[in-house]
Amino acid sequence: MQIKKRILLLFFFLFPLILFSQELEIVKTLHKNWRAGASGGVSYLAMELKKDFTQASMDMNSTPNIAYSFHCHKRFKKHLEMGIELEKNVFSGYKNYPGNVNWLMYDSRFNNANSHFVTNPVYYSTNIWSLFFNVNYSFLNFYSYKSNFLNLNSYVKAGIGISSVGLEMGYQEKQSYLDANLLWPLYEKGQGNHPSRDWYGTFHAGAGVNYFFSHRFSISLEAVLLFVSNDYLDGIHNYAKTGPELPDGTVQIERYPVYGSVGELKLGVSYYFNLYKETLNKSSTWNKKKEEFKNDFYFEKKHNRFQ
Repeated sequence: MQIKKRILLLFFFLFPLILFSQELEIVKTLHKNWRAGASGGVSYLAMELKKDFTQASMDMNSTPNIAYSFHCHKRFKKHLEMGIELEKNVFSGYKNYPGNVNWLMYDSRFNNANSHFVTNPVYYSTNIWSLFFNVNYSFLNFYSYKSNFLNLNSYVKAGIGISSVGLEMGYQEKQSYLDANLLWPLYEKGQGNHPSRDWYGTFHAGAGVNYFFSHRFSISLEAVLLFVSNDYLDGIHNYAKTGPELPDGTVQIERYPVYGSVGELKLGVSYYFNLYKETLNKSSTWNKKKEEFKNDFYFEKKHNRFQ
């Protein structure tokens, strides 16, 4: 019994010391191995996926547009990074014949005593702002047939965050509004006359390659898939028919939840650096000391991978 008590006392004494030592080590290296940069490319609405993962669909045709982001990451281990990323996606699309879009055809918003949706071409334009907390894992550098390391490696990334959505959906021709007796645009959210933007949970994952020009700079090419817990990225709410068409032309419809999925292909540039570290000297004045920077993924000379 006494032995157990001693072991417990020893545990409760040593455990805080272990935690403190680990925290102190993290603090000591917090200023090292940072990376900041930006990237840009194209994004497009890839699909809408039911939240029970039973069906993927697209009510509208998608047209690629721009995507860009800014990031700042800290490397904690040789291959592991964590950080934040601020991103904007812009994409658009169209539907030449929207007669099979249940929301437009049967919802009372577009079909009532005064208005009736006409099946003329429609469009949508969407923009998304997202903020992510990312985890990146970089693999060992590629090597040549001569067993020398190259300044090129691959990585995978994943992140969770929040997104806000702004969009507009409407007829492509102004005459269509007159024919349907509907106002322009047919639907708007997060911009224009409806500036309030809703926030949604989001997740993204992807992979890419880095090429290091020097120990300070690299360029990257990455492909990422973004999932947003939002069912109207294409300007269309998702509805399914729950019954046959009645004699008066009405149909019972029911909304179902989906994840919007956005594809991205981006080219980026990153700058690698250490922060300045403050130390107290003997004269009690604060000096800034720049730590010597080393990038483990850049080789000034070819290194044999077996050394």
